[in-house]
Amino acid sequence: MTLVVKDRVKETTATTGTGTLTLAGAVTKFQSFSVVGDGNTTYYAIESGNGSDWEVGIGTYTASGTTLSRDTILESSNAGSAINLSGTSTVFCTYPAERSVNTADIGSTIQAYDADTAKYDDTTANFTGTLQNGGSNVVVDTDIGSTVQGYDADTAKYDDATANFTGTLQNGGSNVIVDTDIGSTVQGYDADTAKYDDVTANFTGNLQKSGANVLTGNQTITLSGDVSGSGTTAITVTVADDSHNHIISNVDGLQTALDAKAAYDTATSSTGYFDLPAGTTAQRPGSPATGMVRYNTDESSYEAYDGSNWVQVSTQNYTYDVEYLVVAGGGGSAYQIGGYAGGGGGGAGGYLTSTVSVETTNTYTVTVGGGGAGGTSAGAGGNGTNSVLSGTGISTVTSIGGGGGGGSTGTGNSGGSGGGGSGEGSKTGGSGTTGQGTAGGNGVNAGGGGGGANNTGANAVTTTGGNGGNGKASSITGSSTYYAGGGGGGAYSGGSGGTGGLGGGGNGGTSSAGTAGTVNTGGGGGGIPYMGTTNGVAGGSGVVILRMLTSKYSGTTTGSPTVTTDGSYTVLKYTSSGSYTA
Repeated sequence: MTLVVKDRVKETTATTGTGTLTLAGAVTKFQSFSVVGDGNTTYYAIESGNGSDWEVGIGTYTASGTTLSRDTILESSNAGSAINLSGTSTVFCTYPAERSVNTADIGSTIQAYDADTAKYDDTTANFTGTLQNGGSNVVVDTDIGSTVQGYDADTAKYDDATANFTGTLQNGGSNVIVDTDIGSTVQGYDADTAKYDDVTANFTGNLQKSGANVLTGNQTITLSGDVSGSGTTAITVTVADDSHNHIISNVDGLQTALDAKAAYDTATSSTGYFDLPAGTTAQRPGSPATGMVRYNTDESSYEAYDGSNWVQVSTQNYTYDVEYLVVAGGGGSAYQIGGYAGGGGGGAGGYLTSTVSVETTNTYTVTVGGGGAGGTSAGAGGNGTNSVLSGTGISTVTSIGGGGGGGSTGTGNSGGSGGGGSGEGSKTGGSGTTGQGTAGGNGVNAGGGGGGANNTGANAVTTTGGNGGNGKASSITGSSTYYAGGGGGGAYSGGSGGTGGLGGGGNGGTSSAGTAGTVNTGGGGGGIPYMGTTNGVAGGSGVVILRMLTSKYSGTTTGSPTVTTDGSYTVLKYTSSGSYTA
């Protein structure tokens, strides 16, 4: 029977009580007690399944039945007696503190002892027995090697506390370090204090104050050969990153070679920056050369020397493209007096779309026009108000508000798109703005349709109001949507109102007031039919939409636009006035 201790041995057991354990198998990533060997003893520790009791002892492993006896209890939570196990407990190999031997126990007098006589004395914390005269466990001069001082084989001892050998030094031999071993490549140490440190591979001790191997004072090093590296002598010079003003002299060719290492005409894979010199006007070079470039901190500007003067190097902010759609408010329809003909539909707000180049840090103002009010007198309905995109470096974009529809006795108003004419006296429609909209239709008893961004308003046909002109479709938001449709004309007695144009145009009334233009489309209001006295209806408010690459979008806005994305683009939809800072 042999005492065996193995690493990472842990099993569970369902055994209860204070008797022999029946082992249930190894815990994941651990070994079973079978590695101890059948009939061998081992140190064990038990953690009871109740979560609080424990036991440390010596037990015997038996392969048949896979059991572990609890022979000797060394320590336990039960005052040194076997604990009463319950539940599923864990048992594992351990190394009890009271049976451990460490350097503090062994002391500084360890030597190799004969295996048959070696004993450990707890009282003196030393081994006793007959010393070996030789063998693999005895430290002799051949074990010590040539990196420590040589000791007499009969007296050599190793001191754990100081990590040094003690004993009588050899007077000679292949393993004794003498001055010829030290050579001229280390500093000379005092013979009585010299030690060799295996970890750092250096000698330690008191330096000699004098001698052939001692360097004192400033030294002159004489080099021979070609210092450029093609001969037998090589020089490695390391200069700290933040060091400056180095003086190199008396080394042929080295200063010239360093001067040739210029930053120009040299390829680089760096993705960082090139740091230009910076200073005040007074700190400019005293003898500048053509092409010199620097940053002037007084002027907050880059400057270059042109051969005669220092001149400013112009810079500007980055620019990027922004697609826009600017739609003005649609025109309202007119007030209608009972007994008169149908009123004209309101004209759509002006429609403009294109691309501008904006400059970073600049702020661009967005004005969203309101829809024209419905008329409250016999004249035309109110015109819509303009929508505007403006800012530094771009041409102001102004979409004109839609013209109001003609009332009981009036023609349609001109605007982004013209309002439809009244049916009373066959009044004409208003004119549209070139590039933004079209004209309104003429009235004939019934009212003419308001003009749209894409199509003119239709003329009335006797009792049927003219249809509003269609607006234009835009996919600036990522989906196709119509904007700026004209309002339909109001019906004459017995007829029907005209249909509002695609893009938010309101329908003309048949037996009741027409419908208002859709908000934020710039659609015109629907005309009032031949009926009792009725106020007109409003045109739809305008909208401004901006579209840019998401990688360029600054995220700085006012006016609470709706922010969406379409693929790699960001879209800002302004339904009220605000701004965007690029």
